[in-house]
Amino acid sequence: MGFYAKLNEDAIRELGLYSYRILYEIKSDDLIEVLAVIHKRRHLEAEEIPRGQ
Repeated sequence: MGFYAKLNEDAIRELGLYSYRILYEIKSDDLIEVLAVIHKRRHLEAEEIPRGQ
């Protein structure tokens, strides 16, 4: 589990699962929002991650 460093936000995390990366945001102690599930080979820019929708 790691922080998504390009966004410079501690609430955005990344979890690797098999061939995928799951990007999620911690909203509160009991709530997370999945932002994206992408293949590990796909390059994703920080501005491409959907947020606040």
